[in-house]
This record gives sequence, structure tokens and C-alpha cells, in this order.
Amino acid sequence: MTENEHIDRVKQLAAKKELPILNEAEFLTFQLDKSDELEIDEDDIAAYIPITFDANKAFGLDVCKDTSSDDIYLTAEWCIGDASTLDLDIEYDNHSTLDGDFHLRVPLDERQQKLILARLEEQCRTVYGKPLTDIVKEKNWQEKGLMSKDEFWKIIDNVRAKVSVQDGRSVAEGLYRELIRLPQKNILAFDCLWQDYKDEAANTKLYAAACIINGGCSDDRFSDFRDWLIMQGQSTYQQAMVAPDSLAALTIPFNDAEWMICPRIMGNAFAGQVLQTYFQTEGIAKSLRRKYPELLQTPGALNEQIMLELLMPYRLPDADWERQVLRTEVKHYIKESKLEYCYGRFYSENAPKPLTKAKALADLPRIEPNQLARDIADALPELLAKRQAWDTDRIKHPRYHGEER
Repeated sequence: MTENEHIDRVKQLAAKKELPILNEAEFLTFQLDKSDELEIDEDDIAAYIPITFDANKAFGLDVCKDTSSDDIYLTAEWCIGDASTLDLDIEYDNHSTLDGDFHLRVPLDERQQKLILARLEEQCRTVYGKPLTDIVKEKNWQEKGLMSKDEFWKIIDNVRAKVSVQDGRSVAEGLYRELIRLPQKNILAFDCLWQDYKDEAANTKLYAAACIINGGCSDDRFSDFRDWLIMQGQSTYQQAMVAPDSLAALTIPFNDAEWMICPRIMGNAFAGQVLQTYFQTEGIAKSLRRKYPELLQTPGALNEQIMLELLMPYRLPDADWERQVLRTEVKHYIKESKLEYCYGRFYSENAPKPLTKAKALADLPRIEPNQLARDIADALPELLAKRQAWDTDRIKHPRYHGEER
């Protein structure tokens, strides 16, 4: 197949809505991969099916590796015990032409549904070592008590109501204070939802918005930008998921909307809980209050000091000598306790594997992948105009050295 023939074939595929199975026997040789965990939401199951079979023979899908790097992703979704609900979907990642990726549904009759589901059941026993019913029971047990979307966004709202919402340090401290009051598994649940929302916000239009707002972007910086976006609250987040240009309505901290500290706060809050108990149990709190009565006379003052050492251990030294000595002692005890990094073990032992997309995300509005305009001025006109106005103001009124953005 020549490159032009391949492009014509891709266009033909993209124009289709459905793609039937051409060779059942070939497709039914598919194998699941243990590294790809099943996604389970109560009794609904989704399985990623690697292309270990001949996709061209099975579906007429030739990825034509000699002229492109196109990829095929095949997923099966169904309700446990009900073959009639089985759906097959093909995502074609089209890297070889400018037509964009496309989605194809695989129509199945009743007999095909039963055959494929039987193969999935057999593969689950072979790959995961247990039947599907057991896998679902275990997953549902793991997810009991996970936080709802309303509880998640309520925590964000509580933080925003108490802090300067465009100051990263203020937000970090506010989020820490909210999370440290939660049961430990709720801290983990908040972390899981945070990761899910962050993953969902990984799209090209929001990447373009991050470039405008922060004067450039990279994979790491885009990750930090999405942390900033989540802390803007549910309404802003959901609007940005559909139309990133809506961010122009915010008071934007241009060049400073990257909050890399936020994802670490869940672990810091967990460690803060454990350290508070440790300081009391070991008698450290009593000793420090006796040595620094004026600095630690306010209830919660020592816990605040622990928080600061966890969130910002490398900040500038305090001008007041006694405060600096207290800070050094607290840092020493945190290091000696070896509890600062205790969240990693708790996370590995208790986090759902894999982190499932909560039902809260099922109805989340999303940008269609083919909607990004080629010109950023067409894609995000209001956001770009606001950035240009900000840049012009910076030139007319340059900030003096040391002024915060």
C-alpha cells in the first residue's frame, strides 16, 4: 500500500460509523494484558483489548506501519452477567494524515456477543487468576467510602472561601488545613479524584490555554497548570473543559498559574496527621512548649509549624533568632521520625488498582478532539487578547525588582 492509498483508506474509515467483524475466528484469538487493569464501576466493566491479533484480517484495519505510526485501541464494555449489553468500540489514532482521530463502533449480533463475552471470561481467569464476579466484588469493596464529586468540590470551595485564591502558597496552606481534618482514607479518596479530574483535563485546547496564560508550556508545566485549574472550582473547571476561552473571565495570575505544590499536599496532610500524634506521644510537643512558651502559647501553633516545614521546608530563614531555632528543631524531629514520607506506603496499600474513573466523571463535559483551530487566535481569542493587554501593561508600567506578579 502506497502512502496515498493509505491516506485514501484512512479517509474511508473516518467516514464510517461502524466497522463489522470480518473474521470472527481471528478476532477471538485476542488476549488481555495483565498490565491493563479492568475499569469497574459497580457492575459495569470496561476492558482494553490489545491488538494481538491480525487487525486487518479481523476488521479490515491496516495500520500500514511502513508509512505511518497509526494506532488502534479496542475496548469492550458490558454489564456483568449480561451478554446483551456488550459493546465493542475502536479508537483509531490517526498520526499519518491531517484528518484527525476517529471512533468506530463494532456492531454485534446476539451470537457474537455471547462468543466474545465467553472469551473475555476465559481471559480474565487466565490473566487475572480469578473470575469476573470476584474481580468486581473486590473492586467494589475497595471503593466503598470513596469521596463523591460533591464532597470533593465542597473541599475546594471551602479552601477558596478562606484564602487568596490566586496565591499558590495561601492555597497550599488552606488545602492542607482542610485535608488534615479528614479521615486518612478520605485524604486518599480526595487524591484519587484529583488525579482523575487532572487526567480528564489533558487536551490540546487547554494546553494552548496554558501556553497563553503562562507564556509557554511543557509536559511538566501543563501538569502544574491543571493543578491550578482544579483549584479554580467546579464551575470554572467544567466550563474550561468545554470552552477553555472561558478562562478569560477570571482574574488570571499570568506567568504564575502553575501550582506544582498542590498534588503533594494530600501526602503532606496525611503526614501532618501522623506527625501530630508522634509529637504528642514522644513528648516533643511538651518539651517545645516549655522551651518556646511565647511562640507556642496559641492552640495549634505547633501544628502550624509542622505544616510549614512539610509544605515549604526550604523557605528563607526567619529574621527572628528564636523562631529560627524553633523551626530548626521541628525540622529535626520531623526528619528523625521518618514519618514525612509515610503516605507512600499507605497509598500503595489502600489505593484502588487501578484508580477508577469515578461515576462523578461519567457526565463530565469534554472538548471533542477535532475541534482545535489551527490558529491560536481563532481557538482562544478572548484569552489571547487578555494576555496581550497584560503584556502591553507590563511594558508601559514595568514592575520594580522584587514585586510579586
